[in-house]
Amino acid sequence: MSNQGEIMGLAHIGVHTDDLEKSIAFYVDVLEFTVDYTAEVNDGAVKLAFLTKGNCIIELIHRTNSNSAAHRQAGIIDHIALGVKGISKLVDRLEQKGVSYETKEPMRLDLGKGASNIFFRGPSGERLEFFEYL
Repeated sequence: MSNQGEIMGLAHIGVHTDDLEKSIAFYVDVLEFTVDYTAEVNDGAVKLAFLTKGNCIIELIHRTNSNSAAHRQAGIIDHIALGVKGISKLVDRLEQKGVSYETKEPMRLDLGKGASNIFFRGPSGERLEFFEYL
């Protein structure tokens, strides 16, 4: 059967940023994403950077002109959850890189076989979560 006309999965998550270089540095240096490519669209009014880690793709969006588009209010995403293994080691990395998080340590969650998570903020205020099934 053909896959035409079917949703195949999540393509990427778009995150607006006021400082593209600072956001790229955070995702690369702290979270160990790699930059796949960068681009400019709308005659340079919007700069994009696509970063990957595993099967997760984040699109960083920077509007070079504050009038290039209205700030989006409706449909704002609460957080981006990154599936991880070894959450404690990743929390140690956050501490080493000077990133603060919302709780003192990962929280245990009663989800199926159990899970653990912790929330922190990216450089543009985006709420990120490390999430690990136990």
